[in-house]
Amino acid sequence: MAQFKGTQNIYAADGEILFDGQWDSKELFKAVTGSVGKEYWRNRTILDIGANSSGLSLELARAGADVLAIEPDPYNTIKKHSADILNDLIAAERLDLSFGSDGLFDAHKLGNFDTILCLGLVYHFRDQQFVLDYLSTCDASELIISNQTAPGNQLSMVNRLDESVRVPDNFWSNYKERLSGWHPTRPLFERMLDYAGFTNVECITDNEFNYPQKPSPGVTNSAYYRAQKGKSIDPVASRYVYLPR
Repeated sequence: MAQFKGTQNIYAADGEILFDGQWDSKELFKAVTGSVGKEYWRNRTILDIGANSSGLSLELARAGADVLAIEPDPYNTIKKHSADILNDLIAAERLDLSFGSDGLFDAHKLGNFDTILCLGLVYHFRDQQFVLDYLSTCDASELIISNQTAPGNQLSMVNRLDESVRVPDNFWSNYKERLSGWHPTRPLFERMLDYAGFTNVECITDNEFNYPQKPSPGVTNSAYYRAQKGKSIDPVASRYVYLPR
C-alpha cells in the first residue's frame, strides 16, 4: 500500500489501515481528547476545519460525535483517494460524518457546533491573530487548535527560516514566503487566544514540546490547546485599533 504524504491515515473498525497516511489518526484523536476521555465526544457536534483525509473526523464519529469535515483539497490530491473508503465505513458503521469542500473562512456560515477543530493551519497564514479573531466569530462554544510553537518564555515569534529553528537539510529549498511560517512561543500563543476572545485556555498535550518536537509520534504539531469562546472579535475592525505604548 502506497503512503500518501501529508495526509491522515484511515483505520478500519478492527484497526487495519485502509488508507496509509503520514499522520496517525488515532494519535491525533488522543491529542485532541486529552484527559477528558473518549466519552467526552458522544453526542457533540463538531466542525473539523481543514480535515485533510478525514481520518481524525472518522475517529471522532466513532466516539459518538456528529462531525462535519471540511476540506477544500486545493491540489485535488486527497479526496479522490479516500472518499470511497470513508463512505463505505460510514455506511457499515452507521456514523454521523459528513463532508464539505468549504475553506477555513467559510466556517461562520456552516451553523452552530459544540466544538470547532482547527489543526495545523494557523501558522500557514501571514496574520495568525486575524485567523484566531475570525474563529471567535464562528458559532461554537469550544475551540480545539494546534500550532507549531517556539521554545522560550518571552512573548515572541520565530520564523522557520531562522537558523535557530532546526529543520532537515534542504527542507526549505523551495520556500520563499517569509511572511508565513511564524512560530509563537507558548506564552505568546496563549496571549493571542486571549486577545481573540477565548477563555479557559488549556494545553491538552505535554507543554514541554516545541517545534520540531511533537507530543506523540504521528501527530502534526507541537502544541494542542482547548479554549472556550468568551466573546467575538471582529477580525477586520481589530486591525484598525491603535495600540499605544
